[in-house]
Amino acid sequence: MLVCLVLMVATEGCASFRAGSLPSVSLWPPPAANGSKSIIVVVAGKTIVNGSEREFVSPFLDQCLERTVAAYRESRLFSQVNARVPEPDLRADVNIIDRMVVPVWLDILAVLTFALSPTTHMDTFVMTTTLTNQAGRLLGTFHKSEVIATTYHLLLIVGSLTHRPDQVTKETIYDLNRTILLEAHAQRLL
Repeated sequence: MLVCLVLMVATEGCASFRAGSLPSVSLWPPPAANGSKSIIVVVAGKTIVNGSEREFVSPFLDQCLERTVAAYRESRLFSQVNARVPEPDLRADVNIIDRMVVPVWLDILAVLTFALSPTTHMDTFVMTTTLTNQAGRLLGTFHKSEVIATTYHLLLIVGSLTHRPDQVTKETIYDLNRTILLEAHAQRLL
């Protein structure tokens, strides 16, 4: 009996899927990107779970910073991108809010049934990026969002391999940044 219980809990699967509300990025990096300015990227964020707010924990905040810096570097719009650039030409303040809806009763039911009863968590990631120049003058503010649905169910073992929640979240943060950079570039702010 104990072996069956352990096997059931160990084989619970989960998979994350994006809602697709974010426009796809077809041309990356942007054309005619000739980075001549340096930029410092500052990332902050918080999670709101069913109305309760808390700051991002360090490992997740580090992942968001890593994916944000990667998008800025790969854009080739800047000569230098870092979280610590001495006297940068530009500054990007990136604020990420993860509005999470967790169906508590379905979670309890899923635990009691060893994931035979599925449950789904909805995460709405809202990214607000504020660009300023060296003098602190506001160049632009951009807002983008994307929804991720994560379903937990005993039969999602295969989905756990191809749609891992951590990987889908990293890709979403990266794509939110790319979309904002493309918009800022199109407006000739960078």
